[in-house]
Amino acid sequence: MEARTVRVFPFHPMRVGRTGILASLFAIGLIHLGNARTAAGQSRPSGGAAPHADDGSSETQGPGRQSASGTRPLRAGSSQSEASHGGPASGNESHRAMPLKPEWADLPPAHEQYLNDILKYWEHSSSKIERYQCTFTRWVYDLPTDAAGRPASDRGGREAARQISQGLIKYMAPDKAMYQARKVWNFDATKKDYVDVPVERHGDHWICDGEWIYEFDYPQSTLRKIQLPPDARGEAISKGPLPFLFRAKGDEIRARFWMRVDTPPDVKGEYHLEAAPRTQEDAAMFRVARIVIAETDYLPKAIVLVPRTNDGRSSQREVFVFENREINWTFKDLLNGLNLWQRDFYEPSVPKGWKLIEQPYRGGHEVGAPGVTAERPAPGASRR
Repeated sequence: MEARTVRVFPFHPMRVGRTGILASLFAIGLIHLGNARTAAGQSRPSGGAAPHADDGSSETQGPGRQSASGTRPLRAGSSQSEASHGGPASGNESHRAMPLKPEWADLPPAHEQYLNDILKYWEHSSSKIERYQCTFTRWVYDLPTDAAGRPASDRGGREAARQISQGLIKYMAPDKAMYQARKVWNFDATKKDYVDVPVERHGDHWICDGEWIYEFDYPQSTLRKIQLPPDARGEAISKGPLPFLFRAKGDEIRARFWMRVDTPPDVKGEYHLEAAPRTQEDAAMFRVARIVIAETDYLPKAIVLVPRTNDGRSSQREVFVFENREINWTFKDLLNGLNLWQRDFYEPSVPKGWKLIEQPYRGGHEVGAPGVTAERPAPGASRR
């Protein structure tokens, strides 16, 4: 099949720390969401647009390829994110009021039905997932612009990402997940090209076993073991800060996000959805999300996340493309290594020379508060 290029919508990149939005949403974001409720081996990637997942021809009889009336594609430099959320990000967003309703939220009846049909098929496909894995490529766009406001570009004249990483995501229903970057490249402005950097210092790796999150902090040689609040355990991983990947449920997604279909008219074989947070909890995580649903399996093949720091006038964003998506396996697979596959979800061994920091959940206390953290060296660690 002829390779195509996925549209990396004209949202503009985001400013994030070493850990990206998607990784932190599942890990730390899930913890703090629960606390709030309780108290209350790949080839080098190109630097351009994310590669299109090769899905082949459509086999799913979904809601058809009608255009979504009442929508319009976002333009580069548009202030849709700002319009959707009541203006630029303030310096104290943790104390902001509830997000404002987007100007497009009242959908025409035909668009409303079309959106519901897509969500219904998406939920049906997600409900069958017991085991899931995929490879991912992630682009982080947050490099400074020049005096004219133009973003940095690579040798080919394409917008440059600050960092590109590739890795593996695994999920096992109802409450286990793993995220691991296995290759990382940083953009070198002098060379106008990407250079390999050690994944041990620039990659993200965490595991959730349903009760605990294990976060590998490579620069600090520390494995952090963080206990989830009771209401963030079990199936809550699929209801966490980013419910788009695992066992999506249409009613729950619509209760938390204003949504619309915004598929470009020339795109075939996929559905583009826009999601704007309704709640303060979700708005604290990101300003807007774009999800690309593949028509072949009705699962996400790409997600674009715009951070809350992006007021619609910058080019901050984080782009994920999910390829080699696999769900469930046969009995033969079970005999040939499913137990080995599942090992990734259980308490990992502490690397030699590292220290283990346990952060159990204690009532309404924030994880990591005084009296909550217990630290002990790993076997083989140096002792003073």
